[in-house]
Amino acid sequence: SHADCSARSPVTGNPTTLNACVGQELQTLSRLEQERPLLATHAQPGGPPAFMSEFGATRDRALVQQLTEATDPYALGWAYWSWKNYDDPTGSADEALVGPHGRLEPTATALSATYAQAIAGTPMSVSSTPLSGQFDLLSAPSPGIRAPTLLDVPPSSLYAHGYCTVVHGGSIESPPGAHHLVVADDPGATRVDVTVSAGRCP
Repeated sequence: SHADCSARSPVTGNPTTLNACVGQELQTLSRLEQERPLLATHAQPGGPPAFMSEFGATRDRALVQQLTEATDPYALGWAYWSWKNYDDPTGSADEALVGPHGRLEPTATALSATYAQAIAGTPMSVSSTPLSGQFDLLSAPSPGIRAPTLLDVPPSSLYAHGYCTVVHGGSIESPPGAHHLVVADDPGATRVDVTVSAGRCP
């Protein structure tokens, strides 16, 4: 599914009215979630998995941040449009994450967030705030899964002084500051809560 809005500049792709643009795109996400059960099958009783296959094409960090945060309650994956400006006639002048100078645009900071690559159980809630470096994961362990939960903590200026991880119901198996944060569930735990925040632990 694409997430676009009409309240945007046809040249730059930046929102002319941020609230209207966010509202339209959130309606798209909500409608997508409501339609999934209608496509249920025996193999996929909850409906097929959803994916936001295109959004962005802007330099407005507020729009990008609000949209990426809005996907968390749906556990929805996404792909930003686009990596570079390829003179796409349907695109915008400000759509590229990498400018002609080869450096990342500021918009990229709203996309670089800690996320779960693998969860040893069922996710109950996930939230990430890229511009602050805060990440929270609450999951219910599955006894049949022996592999640990794996979080990807991006190399970011937010984590220039490291990051702090607090775990309830599990233990950290990776070294401090690791790019891949490994969390093992405690035996018998019914819920595991993992919090990552920028900076050293107090």
